[in-house]
Amino acid sequence: MTSPERIEGHGGELALAALRAYGVREMFTLSGGHVFPLYDAAHKTGFPLYDVRHEQSAVFAAEAVAKLQRRPGLAVLTAGPGVTNGISGLTSAYFNGSPVLVIGGRAPAFRWGSGSLQEIDHLPLVAPVTKYAATVGSGEEIPGAVATALTAALTAHRGPAFLDLPLEVIFSATDADAPAAPDVPLVEPDPDEVARAAQLIASAERPVIIAGSDVYAGDAVAALREAAETLHVPVFTNGMGRGALPPEHQLAFAKSRRTALKGADVIAVIGTPLDFRLSFGDFGSAQVVHIVDAPTQRASHVTPAASPAGDLRLILSALADYEGVREDHADWIATLRVAEDAAKARDAEEMAAETDPIRPARVYGELRKVLARDAVTIGDGGDFVSYAGRYLEPAEPGTWLDPGPYGCLGTGMGYAMGARITYPDRQVCVLMGDGASGFSLMDAESLARQRLPVVIVVGNNGIWGLEKHPMRAMYGYDVAADLQPELRYDDVVKALGGAGETVAKASDLGRRWPEPSTPACRTWSTSSPTPRTPTRGPPTWRRGQAGQQLWATATSVVVRTVARGPEETWSAAEPFLGVRSRGLTLRDPRPTTRDGRGGVALWTDASASNPKALCAVSPGLGGPSKLDRRSRPRWPDRVRPSGRAWVSRDLAAVVAGSERRGGRRVDQS
Repeated sequence: MTSPERIEGHGGELALAALRAYGVREMFTLSGGHVFPLYDAAHKTGFPLYDVRHEQSAVFAAEAVAKLQRRPGLAVLTAGPGVTNGISGLTSAYFNGSPVLVIGGRAPAFRWGSGSLQEIDHLPLVAPVTKYAATVGSGEEIPGAVATALTAALTAHRGPAFLDLPLEVIFSATDADAPAAPDVPLVEPDPDEVARAAQLIASAERPVIIAGSDVYAGDAVAALREAAETLHVPVFTNGMGRGALPPEHQLAFAKSRRTALKGADVIAVIGTPLDFRLSFGDFGSAQVVHIVDAPTQRASHVTPAASPAGDLRLILSALADYEGVREDHADWIATLRVAEDAAKARDAEEMAAETDPIRPARVYGELRKVLARDAVTIGDGGDFVSYAGRYLEPAEPGTWLDPGPYGCLGTGMGYAMGARITYPDRQVCVLMGDGASGFSLMDAESLARQRLPVVIVVGNNGIWGLEKHPMRAMYGYDVAADLQPELRYDDVVKALGGAGETVAKASDLGRRWPEPSTPACRTWSTSSPTPRTPTRGPPTWRRGQAGQQLWATATSVVVRTVARGPEETWSAAEPFLGVRSRGLTLRDPRPTTRDGRGGVALWTDASASNPKALCAVSPGLGGPSKLDRRSRPRWPDRVRPSGRAWVSRDLAAVVAGSERRGGRRVDQS
């Protein structure tokens, strides 16, 4: 028997060797002395390292990578408050089934109990929201501990794991067995239970499939499509299941869900829990088939007619292979299609409506026009973001990120960082409530400083909408539900290295923006995204593509706020979801940058009570840049200088960059 290979180094080097073996490709962190050896190992080997302004963003960024790429994400947090600041991120990953590993620093074991800096036992705090949590006792144990933690995180049902490394363990040098190849067990389903589920669905007169995030996480999108098409069953989706069937697919439905759930006789819920989003599994007289990726995910509060548990690809492939009696569902599908088309017609009217103040539907109507099919949309908010589920329909799987059933605000900037790193040349758009912006907007600085451009859209109504209106309805008054009215979030991001614009009228949302060009053809596999190093130089412009979207080529971060009166009620029945955003366009653009940096732009909409709040600013992303004179855009009307910014009367496109004229710098907007 051959002895295992030995590796040597300090604790950070041993840990990084094991992390690489399991497919970890980057580290998210907020600097702390307890974990310096991990930084040292990353720095010396060229391992990508991204830092943030709050530890929760580091964990959320790691979770975004884990969700989008279906591989482990890594967050490294310093001891004590570093770990406790990351617990909301860990908890979200636990509820979402995301394979995230958090490595924490820890006060030295040899002095434990003496009051060392940030000395606290993390394990009792993190154990309830992780699949595995342990303290590593020696340097020699580090590779094996990392392997054990990541195996637990990757085994269905997936979820986060936690390790902390005492100071003397991570700083000391030693040798250890090299990490073995990953061996993640496959959960085999019970064939009899699978056959029972197949028979119920195939023989139903009015079946419905609801597919959730685990379908994407389990790489079962193709198997879902095959099963739905073979059994001819309409499909609704939630979470990261959205986009599993493109909107134009004959079996894809979104807006007729109420009609479907009221009329169905069998409802197959696949890869998502029977929680508050699905009436806790109570669908009246309909029989419920609950298909999950592990026995632990079976609902305990209801008794499904069948509940296969195991690898979703195996289960869904078996459904497609079912050879028993199948009902013809054509009439049922036609009924749902009528309801779906009627709902789409109503939505189209709302998305084109001229209202004052701006309604969410109009914003989404404008954003839908320019979002590419492969754009990644991220929802971080409540009242404003809730409308995205109604008006937006992802076209491809793995392009939708929302907080999930835990409903934790503050995910936006971390998710945006992970999405941009995963897809350096796609559109990445964050939809953010003005309340939610208080949790993570500071990390716009992290995005700007590290040249990770995204689009951010802020809905600014100056209240906690999901709390203000219900409290007023219940008690006749409300407290602790108001935010500062007309707060200039564009100025906040400007101060953090970005740029921005304010919009107060619906008619200004799309004014003078040309129609976007057809998105450039890409060869990326959405079922298995290829990680690439994020763009750190000038944007990649494709010659000859007039109207190429500026932010689609990793050039600008944009935020837009949309206002409404604080007393106006918005329904918030839809789940937390993402958003689409309008791109910025140039005529045959070929900009170059003097310093090799991109730019950040921010849009906001002020309250309707301030119709003069329209403005545009575009400070460069960390340094001056210029546009090639041959491709300078033709601005739609005169602009006038306002400090470092130029203000446009007609919401001209915001270009993140500047040009020197006559010895002074002029920011173009």
